[in-house]
Amino acid sequence: MDHLESEAVPVQLPSERGRETQTSSSLLRPLPPERLYRTADLSALAFETTAEIEGADGLLGQQRALDAIEFGTRINARGFNLFVIGPHGVRPRYAIEQALRDAASERKRPSDWVYVNNFADPRKPVAIELPGGRAGEFRDGMHALIDDLKTALPAVFQSEDYQTRRSAIDQTFQLKQAEGFSALQEKAAAQALAPVRDGKPVPPDELRKWPEVRRAVRQVCS
Repeated sequence: MDHLESEAVPVQLPSERGRETQTSSSLLRPLPPERLYRTADLSALAFETTAEIEGADGLLGQQRALDAIEFGTRINARGFNLFVIGPHGVRPRYAIEQALRDAASERKRPSDWVYVNNFADPRKPVAIELPGGRAGEFRDGMHALIDDLKTALPAVFQSEDYQTRRSAIDQTFQLKQAEGFSALQEKAAAQALAPVRDGKPVPPDELRKWPEVRRAVRQVCS
């Protein structure tokens, strides 16, 4: 049979507790102000006031969250996305943008694609691949070219050199047109209908002496 041991616990009477409290209160002393705070040497800081400190972007003290974001940016498969939610004061957007910039700097920059008019078939524009970041330069360059042509083309058409070349082209065209009409008249005259007698054309003086009916019949027969 086990033996039980007991320990006597002193009991404090209410009257004794009151005397102890009074004794402890009498021992308390107020601390002086210089002992309520700790001074720091600010001469080693690189700024004078907190207004000169730039705000820190990102998730401070959230290393696990930063590791998860970095892991998400390195997944090169379709269908994976980053979903970040948190208090507004944490500003997770800046951390995401910085992580994306860091990930993009390690990868090949994607190409820019521009579409230009297809004059042969306007329903099917022509796609042009450009190095990354060049699409804006191409657009601005085309706008500048159009503005220059609006000024240069009217000046070219009004120049003396253009008028001289145009006159030469007009004269060449008119000469060829006259030669064409002349050749056509000669061909028509060679194939014209005329009355024939004994295999020879009837002279105009003799033809005028023929009766009207006879001339018509001769012309039709011929």
